[in-house]
Amino acid sequence: MTSSEPYVRFLRTFFDPPQRDGPDFRVLDELTPAERERAEELMLDRLVDSPVAMQGLAYLRSANAVAPLRALMQRKGAVSVDAAIALWDIRPDREAFALLCRTVEYRPRWRRRHERVAAAAKLTHIDRREALAALITALDDRDIAVSANAEGAVRERLRLNAEADARRSGYMSLREYRALAWAALDRYYPEQPSTDLQPWN
Repeated sequence: MTSSEPYVRFLRTFFDPPQRDGPDFRVLDELTPAERERAEELMLDRLVDSPVAMQGLAYLRSANAVAPLRALMQRKGAVSVDAAIALWDIRPDREAFALLCRTVEYRPRWRRRHERVAAAAKLTHIDRREALAALITALDDRDIAVSANAEGAVRERLRLNAEADARRSGYMSLREYRALAWAALDRYYPEQPSTDLQPWN
């Protein structure tokens, strides 16, 4: 079967040695319907050991990837977080969201850098009360990448620019800043049931 130039480019950028800038997911938009189906099957086959395959399936909003991603979320380590991120990008999912929040809130004795940084980065793009609550707890995380993601989201979403500057300048303690963040969370994100999230089925 002859493959088009976009399909050859898909194979090269997704499955050859990693590209410096990562794969260009937009190549998936250039595939014919049949090639798109073949690409989806290939990525499903590589799902277990390829975060890029997860990201590609998320880009396609692949319904066929939902069940395998949920199964991968039951594993330990980075693969579970990568699966939760991909699943959330396919459709908002209650268990994927809960896993991301737990990953940020849990502070292991030994660093789990990749998954905790990835989870924190993803939560900064989820405009929900629970995401911000998890990030508020991570403001003093010992991993600077986690705390930096938390700081940026809390500052922007809760409109605490002046307060964040005061904390950075030493005029406000973390305890005071965190108290203001909790108060702002209640003001801008009143508690409500998460009825818009898909349950675990």
